[in-house]
Amino acid sequence: KLREYYYPHFKNKYVTLNADDVGFLMVNQNDGQLQNKLDGIREKQHKFICLNDNIDHDHPNAKDAVNLVHDFYNSLVPLRGSFELPVGELNNHQYIQDIQREKLQLALARLCLSLLYFCVHLCVILW
Repeated sequence: KLREYYYPHFKNKYVTLNADDVGFLMVNQNDGQLQNKLDGIREKQHKFICLNDNIDHDHPNAKDAVNLVHDFYNSLVPLRGSFELPVGELNNHQYIQDIQREKLQLALARLCLSLLYFCVHLCVILW
């Protein structure tokens, strides 16, 4: 009965998958088998992949593990999506509302500067 009541109210559709459809891997810097484990996930072509970052990024081997993970993702998704940020550009926002607020503030600042420029220019002309 609960499902019948709440089903029309579910915000997001979802599908429950079999555990065989999920690839899970705890990634750390001391895993000598990391490449083989990533190759196994790549080979099985799971519908969902979860790589849990358990890397101590201060450890000397951390860079190797990070490079393996980057290579893994680049092999799965070699082309950058149109919605992704350019290389080297970082998203400093956690929520889309923060981005929208910043864009609005920037637009208002530009409008104020344009009005100020227009008023100063008009005063110079009329003087």
